[in-house]
Amino acid sequence: MKKKITIYKHPDSLKNIPTHYCPGCGHGILQKIIAEIIDKLDIREKTIGVAPVGCAVLLSLVHI
Repeated sequence: MKKKITIYKHPDSLKNIPTHYCPGCGHGILQKIIAEIIDKLDIREKTIGVAPVGCAVLLSLVHI
């Protein structure tokens, strides 16, 4: 029996909710990368997200 290898894991710091980013703007990719880094550094309980005005205000990094 072959051992299963995890290739991708959804970041725990990223909520599984729909976003309203413009197609191709890159905000969704950046949001995922930030969440992955927060998980990798294990700083989720020490992290506060502040979003500016505009579509970046839709960031949902904090697990409530």
